[in-house]
This record gives sequence, structure tokens and C-alpha cells, in this order.
Amino acid sequence: MTLYMDIRYTFGALRAAGQAGSSAPEVFIHRPMAHRALMSLLDHLTFGATEFRERLALSIAIVCAGISGAWLSRSLRDWLDRTSATYVGLAAFAALAWAPTVTVLQPEWTAVLLSVAAIAAALGRQSSVAAWRSPWLVVAGTLLALAALQKYTTATTVVVALGVLVVVSWRRGAVVAGWTAVTTVGLFLLTLLNRHEYQWFREMPELNDTAVVKWSALGSSLWYFPFLNPVVMVLPAAVILGYRLSRRRIWWAGPPIAAAVVMAGVAVQNAYYLHHYAALSVLAGAVVALACALWIRRVGTFPSVALIGLVWMPTAWWLSRRPLQWRADHVGLAVAGEIAVIALSIALAVRQPLDPADASRPQASWWKWLLTAAALALLLSFPAWPRTPALAYTAGETRVSEAAGRDRGIGTGRAIHEAAGGAEVVYAAGQQAAYFIGLPTACRYPTPTFLARSTRAPNAPSLASFQENLGCVRDRNAKYLVLNPQLIERGSAVPSVRQTIAAEFDCQHPVLQKENLLLCARRR
Repeated sequence: MTLYMDIRYTFGALRAAGQAGSSAPEVFIHRPMAHRALMSLLDHLTFGATEFRERLALSIAIVCAGISGAWLSRSLRDWLDRTSATYVGLAAFAALAWAPTVTVLQPEWTAVLLSVAAIAAALGRQSSVAAWRSPWLVVAGTLLALAALQKYTTATTVVVALGVLVVVSWRRGAVVAGWTAVTTVGLFLLTLLNRHEYQWFREMPELNDTAVVKWSALGSSLWYFPFLNPVVMVLPAAVILGYRLSRRRIWWAGPPIAAAVVMAGVAVQNAYYLHHYAALSVLAGAVVALACALWIRRVGTFPSVALIGLVWMPTAWWLSRRPLQWRADHVGLAVAGEIAVIALSIALAVRQPLDPADASRPQASWWKWLLTAAALALLLSFPAWPRTPALAYTAGETRVSEAAGRDRGIGTGRAIHEAAGGAEVVYAAGQQAAYFIGLPTACRYPTPTFLARSTRAPNAPSLASFQENLGCVRDRNAKYLVLNPQLIERGSAVPSVRQTIAAEFDCQHPVLQKENLLLCARRR
């Protein structure tokens, strides 16, 4: 169990600045205050050595996912039969717990977790009175407000959750939507009362590259994501099975609209990382589980969607274990496999007989329930398999390689920490530097985002955040600079950044050079 570098970046920044007395609202992380506060709370619940602390943080996250899934299952029993409700709750839990390393604890993941809990709170028997003053509907609205504020673009996840509530009970959905809107606006305005939060809210978009759509990255992500989350590939077939059972048009309209809403959040960011699609994998898992459970209960036969899963998983396992260069040279094979799975699952879903094999006893035997659950578990757990690519089909990162990278990071961080003697530093290095090194910094920018991206905006040097970050380099209280030269190389940072670093620190003769990091002493 390992944390992804984005999560280490968050924890590392909070810890390094926290040692110098800064609280979560005062530390710049490329995340809104609501997410920083939530991650700070989680970090305070952990302790021990790095490896143990990572496992504990992930274990707490998985427990929270389990609670949300169990709560959802219990609440859905008032709307579905017991087995179908259990299937959906377990699928939501599995999609969260077995999400790729790159996804767990990202803002998108926490937003989905909060949204699942909100749906459970709104649909439970305890909130049967759909009045605006119902405490559980207020709780649901508050949870969705927190979900929306995890990254602002996670508002699309909240829209999907509200859509689910409206489909199940439009009265409850309307009340929760009202509370969500009021609470979101109120909490958002409260966060902006913090001067730096307002400053970062205005200035950070200046450094984001959203002017030109990255069509190549979009196209790659659209086939990377279903390969790494194969439950998405059988979603269209599950929709067909659900529609054939109920003849309700919501099966045709609901999942595509929800997927489009999630895609809108991804497109707005113009950065097509796989964790941006986190809501889609949980949605697909829940819908596929519901369709399979309803099919077995009403027809009594093994659903074709589960059969396709059992057939595809050995192939996906074999492809994911091929050498990296082989995968890069045979991309077409993976794409063809995805297309075949989607087409075959749709064809079988259309043609699978709807009439029970035994009209007098349409209920399936226990082994069909168990085998279907096993097939769904394989589909949902594939992202968590040790050799499954973590970022993309053509990328080398896996859970095994992430663990090896952590060991190297711990060694590098320990050496730099000892060389600095625990002194205060300023960081001009990558995302994981503060996490592994653990030296305190009085700078509210433990990762120099505004310096490293300063060539992206013509007015970057005039931004208050840039000036503050550069001022950290001049702060004489920081005895050392932790520098990754590649981070501020020409073309990335403006010349004044390199000039200020050269004037303040002697990086031509570093105290220590370890991996790609330099520990530079301040000039006298």
C-alpha cells in the first residue's frame, strides 16, 4: 500500500510548513481549503515511520469507504430488495477501495466518497420526512457541499449525486439540492475571507494551461481509463439489461447524462489525468452491480455482463504484465480488445433471453449470485492488482514500482535531512521533496508552483503569490535551499528566479547532491 506523489505532496507540504507554525489554511497547495483541511485531519490521525504511516492513512480511507458503502446499502433497502441493495453498496465500496493508487485520496476521490455518504444519508429511513428541516437531508446537503469544494470542478460529482437522488425520490433530491446550494455558497464565501485563499483563487488559474484543448491527451485518456477500469467497458451492456428488465427510459438517459457531466468536469481542467474520472468508475460499478442483481433476481440466469468480465480479465492481466516497450509497440492490441469487449457485451445483452428458464421458480441458485459477485469483484479490483499500470497502459508505474520509489525517496530524504542538521530550509524542488526530507520551512509555498510555472503567464512575476514565493528564497532564516535544478530550468521559470537563487545560495558547490536534489547552503 503506497500513496501517490500528489498525496505525498499534500501531506509533505502540510507537515513541513506545520513544523514552522503554519496551519492548513495558511499553506499553499494546489487544492482548495476544504481539501487541505480534510487531508490535514487525516494526517493528524496517522503516526510512525513513513511506510507504516502511508498504510495507516490508506487504511483509514478504506474504512471510510466501507462505512459509506455499508450505509448506502442499508439505505437502499427501503427502495430495492435486500440483495440488490447489498450489491450496489459493495460495488460502490469496491470501486473506492480498489481505485488506482493515482486516484485514492485525490480531491475527486474524496468528493465521490462524500457523495456516496450523502446519498445514503438522504435515502435512509431516518430521513423519510422530505422536509427542508429534516436533519439527515441537511447532513446530505452539507456532505455534498464539502464534496463540491474539494476542487471546485468536483461540483460535477455533486450534480451526478443529486441526479441519483432525484431519480429515486425527487422530493428528497430537491430538498438536498437546496441545502447543498446554500451550504456550498456559504462555505465558499467563508474560505475566501482568508486573504491568501482569495489570492490563490484568483492567481492560480493564471498558471494553468487551458487555452488550447489537448486533443491527443483527451483521446489517450478515453481508452486508457476503461482499460484500467474495465467495469466501465461493460456499462453500456448493463444499461441494456436494466432497460430490458424495467422498460424505464432512465436507464437509457441517466448513465449517459451522468458520464457527460463527469466529462465536463474533466474538460474544464484540460488536464486528462485518470483520477479526474474517479466518479465515472464508481458510477459504472454501481450501475453494473444493480443491473446484474436485478437480472438474476427477476430472470434467474447468469447475466452476460458478468460472463464478459470473467472472459476479459485474464486477457487484461496478460497485457498488463507485458514489458513496457512491448505495450507501447502493441497499443492497437489493447484498443482492439476494448472494442471487442464493448461490442460483444452489448450483443449478448441484447440477445440474452429475458424469460426465466423456470417460470415457476425464477430465483437463481446461490452459486449464480456468488459467481456474479466474483466476476464483478474481478472487474472492480483490477486497478489494484500489483502489476496493473497505475497511470496509463503505456506507462511503467505500478503498485510494485511505487513501493520501490518510496524506498528510494526515504533514503534520499534521510540523507538530506541529516546533512542539514534539521535546520529550516526553503524548498525549490518537486512534489515529494518536503514529504521525504521532512525539514521545516517558514515559507507558505513548500512546493514552488508559482516559480516553476512562471513562464506560463506573461504577468506571472507581478502576481502577489510569485513575489511571496520568491521572497522565501531571500529569507535569511532559511539556512539551506533544497533544489531540483530541472524544476527551474530555462523555459520553465523566468530568469529572475534563477538569478535570485544564484545570488542567495551556493548551488555550484552543494553541501550534498542526492538523486536529482541539491542541498545548497546560503551565501554569507
